[in-house]
This record gives sequence, C-alpha cells and structure tokens, in this order.
Amino acid sequence: MVLVNGACLRRGAYFPAVLLRAVCRSCFLADLARMMRHIPRPVMMGLVNALGILIFVAQILHLLHHAWQV
Repeated sequence: MVLVNGACLRRGAYFPAVLLRAVCRSCFLADLARMMRHIPRPVMMGLVNALGILIFVAQILHLLHHAWQV
C-alpha cells in the first residue's frame, strides 16, 4: 500500500495517481503564471532573491553540521 494525499493506493494504482497529480499541478501552475503577470517585477525579484538566500543559508548550515534555528 502507498499513501498519496491521505488515500491508500495499491501498487497498480500508484502510477495513475502520480500522473493525475502531475496533470493537476501543471494546470494550477499555468493558472498561477497567468496571475503572476499582475505582480510587479521588483516584488518578484525580491521574492526570488529572498528564497535564494534562505536556500543558501540552509545549505551552509547543513554543510557545517548545525541545526536550522526557527
């Protein structure tokens, strides 16, 4: 049995469930891309930069064997 989105699936149903999830996700992202046109470019650049800094700090702490402090 495999647990996907809270539903137990047998091995034969795992691939169709993953495929359906990928289709749903791509439809959501297509709609999200259309809505993102209304967000100003400086705001998006700040968001992407902040995300990059968070990922970088998390990786550095992981390399130095320190836990992430929340």
